[in-house]
Amino acid sequence: MVVDGSAKLKINTEHLRNLSLRIGSFYQFIGELLIQPDNEAILQARVGRNVDGINLDLYCQSLQLLRQFQADHQ
Repeated sequence: MVVDGSAKLKINTEHLRNLSLRIGSFYQFIGELLIQPDNEAILQARVGRNVDGINLDLYCQSLQLLRQFQADHQ
């Protein structure tokens, strides 16, 4: 399970090899979001990596700029 503030998401990592998970570290996952019959969401991770060195403020700013650019160019 990953937690960001009050948001939580279960991650299925069974297909990931060579990824050592540590509590308190930051990770980035790419995969398919599966919605269960009880409306619980689980991310079926295909790719995962540790991103402990990332500047999270700068990353969030870049996401905002990307979303703004995409909205302006649709």
